[in-house]
Amino acid sequence: MKTLRLKSILPVLPGEIINGDVNSLIKSVAKGIRYKVMNHSIYFHIQKGKVQIPSDVKTCVIVVSNLSHVSGINDEGVTIVLVQNVKSAYYRFISYYRRLFDIPVIGITGTCGKTTTKEMISWILSNDLNVVKTRLSLNGLARNLQYLMQIDDDTDVAVIEMGVDGPDNMLYTAHYFRPDIGVITNIGVDHLEGFQEHDKYIEEKEKMLKALGNKGVLVLNADDEHTKKINLADYKGKIINVSLYQDATLTAENIEYREKGMGFTIRYKRKEYPCFVPGFGEHNVYNALYAIAVCIEVNKMGISDMIKRLKTFKHVQRHTQFKKGLNDSVIIDDTWSTNPTSIKAALDVLQHASNATKKVVVLGDIEELGQSYVNEYNNVAELVVNSKVDYFITIGEKSKVMSMRAIELGMNPQNVYHAHEQQAVVNFLQSISDHDTCILVKTSMNRSYRNLLERLTQP
Repeated sequence: MKTLRLKSILPVLPGEIINGDVNSLIKSVAKGIRYKVMNHSIYFHIQKGKVQIPSDVKTCVIVVSNLSHVSGINDEGVTIVLVQNVKSAYYRFISYYRRLFDIPVIGITGTCGKTTTKEMISWILSNDLNVVKTRLSLNGLARNLQYLMQIDDDTDVAVIEMGVDGPDNMLYTAHYFRPDIGVITNIGVDHLEGFQEHDKYIEEKEKMLKALGNKGVLVLNADDEHTKKINLADYKGKIINVSLYQDATLTAENIEYREKGMGFTIRYKRKEYPCFVPGFGEHNVYNALYAIAVCIEVNKMGISDMIKRLKTFKHVQRHTQFKKGLNDSVIIDDTWSTNPTSIKAALDVLQHASNATKKVVVLGDIEELGQSYVNEYNNVAELVVNSKVDYFITIGEKSKVMSMRAIELGMNPQNVYHAHEQQAVVNFLQSISDHDTCILVKTSMNRSYRNLLERLTQP
């Protein structure tokens, strides 16, 4: 965080000092009970009840709207600021802090590919820029403050993953970061518990345009059927389309699976650039196109240099990651998260990146599908059957819908297995796997299958 003095932000809140020092240093921000008050914190006391200050904190600023919440606090180093509404004061401070920095901010949303795209962009730009980015897939709204406070005078660019699981999540995060470059990787089926209807989910992704202020740069997937539903009528900024199948701003051609990744040719402004990206699947080709499209807008680095940098990209763990499994089999670990779109991508990797003659799919419950889960599970089962895998294993309470549907669609019942707990899956795989077996394991990071991979893989 950029170090501030209270007197510089007091008019922003606006607030009145009840006691303390107007020149108090501010080196961190805390809100509510989630964030720990430290020395030189400014603490916005949003909840009800009295303020509790850790005993080791000797100097801080407390913002309240009710003086009874700080009654009895007479420490010399504690400055108390009275405002009319603490929550409003907090958000005014957030807006003020963001405006202190004239830097490019990239916001990335989409059903799949957010994390990998963010990491690719950050990897390319970090060659000569100081990059602030969200960590892994940890994009919950409660983390916005933490990430914003990482931006300071040394920051050159910020790359922010903007996940959504309910209405107006996009605009909430946009209030913190005010992105000027936005990426919508794709729009599949996800978070229906928060939106009930898929059209509402699409509308939430469309709010990326408002997050950009209907200006700036917007990167879209020209091949995605749901992305095409986005209303661009009011958008006045620059649109960059990427594609694998049609002419676009950036187009990938001659796509092929190679050892440890994907080879392809990028066509941009009538020039062609050979490219390789670590990580299997056409979805990683899309991710690379998004990343290069963004970096063209941010940096003067040439495309050839960006491509060279991508060759050394370390693929995100637990995203179609190949590992050695039990009985000398090969495990494809895709257990970070799951939804129908990412399952389709993982099945494509299983089919094209493995030469094994015996192919196995293990799927766990798919979360956040709401009342539509049966229909979506049936669709996933159809994807599995069409992939011509040899064995299909499901684990969890609801996932049995998929295995039963696979049998209905003609898959041999002896090759379909449903388990309620992990050891049963391990036992079944132990009985069918050998050195010529490839096993795709696709479960959600939020479920209790986290140590399943430990049982299936060799150290």
